Order: sequence, then C-alpha cells, then structure tokens
Amino acid sequence: MLRKKQTGGRYVLLIIAMAVLSYYVWSYPRIQPFRQDPAQVSYAEGTGHALAVTNSLGMVFRLIPSGIYERGSPPTERGRRDDEFAHPVRISTPFYMAATPVTQAHYEIVMGHNPSFFDGHPDRPVEYVTWAEALLFCNALSRLEGLEKVYEQEDGRWHFREERAGYRLPTEAEWEFACRAGTRTPFYTGRANPVPLGRDNAWRAAWHRHNAHGRTQPVALREPNAWGLYDMLGNVWEWCWDWYAPYPRTVDPLMTGPDRGTARVIRGGSWYSTTRDTRCASRSARDPALPWNSLGFRVVLPVAAHRNVTIMNHE
Repeated sequence: MLRKKQTGGRYVLLIIAMAVLSYYVWSYPRIQPFRQDPAQVSYAEGTGHALAVTNSLGMVFRLIPSGIYERGSPPTERGRRDDEFAHPVRISTPFYMAATPVTQAHYEIVMGHNPSFFDGHPDRPVEYVTWAEALLFCNALSRLEGLEKVYEQEDGRWHFREERAGYRLPTEAEWEFACRAGTRTPFYTGRANPVPLGRDNAWRAAWHRHNAHGRTQPVALREPNAWGLYDMLGNVWEWCWDWYAPYPRTVDPLMTGPDRGTARVIRGGSWYSTTRDTRCASRSARDPALPWNSLGFRVVLPVAAHRNVTIMNHE
C-alpha cells in the first residue's frame, strides 16, 4: 500500500514538472519574423526613393520617411523618467539609417584599427569610441565613398554642416523617430510588461543585462523594427549629434539641437542596461571625450547621397 502511494506521488510530481516545462517553453519569448511597414513601402513608391541601399563596405541603409511622431513618453509609462516630456516632433526630411550599429569589421576597414573592449568578433558592434571618433569615422567613410564631409572642426569646436550630403550621426529626434518606426509603445515590439503570460517584448528587441551574458553580441540577432532596423534597443548605447538638454516645446526643433552643453546624448541602452534603459523614449548623456565598452554608434545617409551608393532590392 505504501509503495502504491509513493508511485502515485511520483506520477503527480512528474505531471507537475512536465506542466511547468511546457509552460516555460510555450511562454519563452520568440523572435518574430520581419514585418515591413506598408506605409514605409508606400512612401518609397510615392517618392521614388529606394527602400534600402548598400555602400561599398556592405553596410545596409534603410529608408526613414518624413513624418510627425510623439517624442518622449506618457506619464503612465513604466520606467519613465522626468526628462521624457512627451511632445510632437516633425521630421521634415527623409533619410537613410544604417540597419545596424557600426560593426568592428566596418570600423577597422575605415579607420585601420579596432578600439573595442569586446574585440575578436567582426560582427559585434564597435565600442569604446569617443563622440569625436564617431564623427571622424563619418568623415572618413564619406571620403571613401566620394561624398562631402559633414563635420568640420574650428577653434576646438565641431560644426555640423547639415546641407552637405555625407555620412553623419543621427540627431536625437531622428534617432527616436527611426527607433519607433510608427509605434507608440515602450519598445517597438510592444508594451513594457510581459505579454502574454511571460512573453517579454524587451527580450525580443534588445540585448540587455538579463540576456546578453555580460558582453556585446553580434548585430542583427534580435527582432528588427518595422522599418528594418536592428539593435536600436540594447547591445550598445548609440551616440547622437545633440548636446543633452531638456526637450524644446516645439514641433519643429532645430535640427542641430542646443548650441552648447557638457554632455552628448546617447540612446538605446546596452548589454549592461536594465530594460528601463532599453525603452524607445529612454535618454541619457555622456561626456563626449570618454569612451565606454557599452557605447557605440550608427550612421545615417541623406537621401541626396544615395545616387553614389548601390541600390538594393527591397524585401
């Protein structure tokens, strides 16, 4: 009699264990296939711009259309900080943005060395670069492609020649617009809380503290947004052009941002960040002269310059 009770107890434990395992497998976050935004396709067809272009290094750039979006976050957003004042912003000029952060391979081809702390893998994002080094990369890549240099240094200050058609960093307004890709949720994959039953939207979009295993990861392994951009959230923070300052309360802020400041804007969070810092609206700042092993960058290309690079067929 005792043996039968013990056998029955083992069966109950086995059933419970199988149920827990089945729930874990079912609820584990899954990377969703790329679903291109139909509005982006319509915009490309209406304007005659290619959906994607690629340069001589094999860097892919995706079309970012013009439009108006809500920058910042609502007061009810989980993890929101005080500097995320929500307000409409107009992006009046379309542009191309690199589909991934600049990789170690691309940086080494252009600059001749690899400064990364987590080196040894060409497809990992380059990091441990200062803001000025990111500008120098943009200028060097422009020269390589026969484009105009966007940045000039005079009297110890960098100047942004926005009328020139060369490679550059995104502005903060451009960065968030491109990251959101038409969404208004904390992550471009969805809400801040796990939905449903444990499916984590931050996990799908970003390499962060809880899934990156303490280092950067190769680019383009997380889920892209609807405009075909990978790693906008997590993996490495990304330098923007702007000085950090409170948001201006206007739909048409100056493209170049504040004239002065002490720190440059960084966006997106990193492999070391909590999910709070990998939200689309999360913003931070860094001394432009200080590199960091969780800080890299990606570049943008004006639509006026795409005639100098190879056109790719869109997906």
